[in-house]
Amino acid sequence: MHEVLRNWDLVYQIFEWLEDDREALLAGALTCHTFRKPAQDILWRYIDQSLAPLLALLPVHKPSGYDDWRLEETVQPLHLERVTHLARQVRALSPYRSHKAKSFDPSVLMSFLIALPPPEVPTLFRNLRELHLAFDTYRGPTPGIFQLAYSANLKAVRFYCSGSFYVSEYGMREIAFFIRRLQSDLIACQIQRFEIIFQSDQGVFDAIPSFTNLRSLELYGNKSVVFRYTHLVCLSMLRDLSKLVIGAHYFDNGSVNQGWTASMPGSVQFKWDPFRMLRDLTVVCPLAAFIDMLSTPFSHFPNLSRLKLCISLEQHHGVFNIIGLISARSWALLFSTLSTAATALKRVEIRAQELSWTRWEDANLDKGVFLGVGFEENGLGMDLCQMSPSRLEEFVVGFPLFRVLELNDFKAMGQAWGSSLTTLHLPIVGIPEDDATAPQTGMSWIGYRSAPMRVEMLPSIAAYFPNLKSLQIDIDVDALPNDLPPLRGDYEPVHGLERLEMRLRYWRRGKKKVETVAMYVYTAFPALQVFSPMMGRDCGKCDVALQKAYRALVEGGTNTSCSEAGTPASVSTSS
Repeated sequence: MHEVLRNWDLVYQIFEWLEDDREALLAGALTCHTFRKPAQDILWRYIDQSLAPLLALLPVHKPSGYDDWRLEETVQPLHLERVTHLARQVRALSPYRSHKAKSFDPSVLMSFLIALPPPEVPTLFRNLRELHLAFDTYRGPTPGIFQLAYSANLKAVRFYCSGSFYVSEYGMREIAFFIRRLQSDLIACQIQRFEIIFQSDQGVFDAIPSFTNLRSLELYGNKSVVFRYTHLVCLSMLRDLSKLVIGAHYFDNGSVNQGWTASMPGSVQFKWDPFRMLRDLTVVCPLAAFIDMLSTPFSHFPNLSRLKLCISLEQHHGVFNIIGLISARSWALLFSTLSTAATALKRVEIRAQELSWTRWEDANLDKGVFLGVGFEENGLGMDLCQMSPSRLEEFVVGFPLFRVLELNDFKAMGQAWGSSLTTLHLPIVGIPEDDATAPQTGMSWIGYRSAPMRVEMLPSIAAYFPNLKSLQIDIDVDALPNDLPPLRGDYEPVHGLERLEMRLRYWRRGKKKVETVAMYVYTAFPALQVFSPMMGRDCGKCDVALQKAYRALVEGGTNTSCSEAGTPASVSTSS
């Protein structure tokens, strides 16, 4: 082994072969301290390196009773020479990102910075391309890390806060100073990926015009941040922007009202194609703000294929009441605007979200007010079906949008997307028997007693979408007869549906019918792999019924596609 380690050319070839094996490279970097060029170049150039392996080269030890490693003696020039040499080979820096890395006391890094000669500090990571930093919510970034991790070759910057969506005021000041330095040294114009995964202040949003070469941008504003019309215009001019994630509580289109666009010279107004490369868009904001964004002259997305709209909810005394106040006219305006602004959409996802301590997450819909709207109300259904006809592959709504859906409504959607749609999730309102899941506002219970879909309608719904693979729908168990009518004599169970999620409404009055539902579903869809009824409390009893129904089908040979393949369908219940 020692002979192999002395052969630098052989070592070079070995590590060149292991370039993509990050763990092997890390182990080699920590073990083979005697390596010199060219082996070291391969080790440190391609590894997603954290500060831990570098700090481990210092004289550190782990005192008894402590969780962090600390300095054992004063940092000597010999230690500095080796660390600085290897640091210049690092291309990606992510301090303490690996769960396997050692944890060092902050004093180790500070002692190292103090020991470095002043000219070495700003050029320590001179070849750094990617900077990923995780902040502590209260302490903010490690002191001196921005000065240490600065590089004129940065291409990607990603900041996030461990276990939280907030960062301290000190942390935001450090970030603002770092961004100003990037702007002053004209480094911002070469950064391709810029992501801050926690709430930022107005200064971060106002720095958007400096990043002229972005390919990916992710920013979330706090409640005082205003996403301005000028920000949107600057983003529309980015020629290579392919992914955009924006979270803001307010959108200011005052510049449109003041005629800012109209006053622009024609040659300037139309000399670029807005958002020509954007393919993935996620927006977290109130619905009205998003409609305002889509209504600007520059909101044209010719190649947008995925849209995720997260409608932010406001909470009052534990009750979310915004969705219930959105009218059918607003929804119709949203879909009609999308049909002209984004003609290449393939995936559309609409969620109701609340701001938690850790992130934006799906709201607790059991406490929300979801009155629902009619499919034909204010021409909503027509506008919806005009959204990306014959192109849409996934349409997912995470909350009860419609009050009720009939077969004719699914037929209209099938005429628009039948040849392309593979995923359809459309919960409806209804009123559960259990008051704990009933929508409420103030002290009164409100809503509509609308009948969810019946299970015998599933084959007809699936027939409108021949390529459908995943379906989520509400089923009224109480409306089931004791024995479901058999499938039509000419019906051939050939549909390729693989995943079915059903919210079984009023199921407590029809527990004995759950097995009947399962038998019917498995017979109608032989390719089914996942069947997941969502039943609320006491779902264990229904789970037993589902398993019993599946065993009966397999033993009887009815569901031959599953039994022959040897991979039985997954049967699960969720609350």
